[in-house]
Amino acid sequence: MNEVFKDFIGKECVITTMYSNTTGVVESVDGNWVSIRPRNQGAVTEILNADHVSRIRLHSRSMRGN
Repeated sequence: MNEVFKDFIGKECVITTMYSNTTGVVESVDGNWVSIRPRNQGAVTEILNADHVSRIRLHSRSMRGN
């Protein structure tokens, strides 16, 4: 799974886990942990356990080039 996440580093994504959806830029992948920086400036960086991710996709804004 970690190799898949590395393809998304620097891109804005929507990540779905068993518990929630998270939208932000994938900053780094370290072991089984993925660091996500939310788009809004006041939000705190999130760290997700890759074992709980069921889906990752580019955010539609990223696909349009915005």
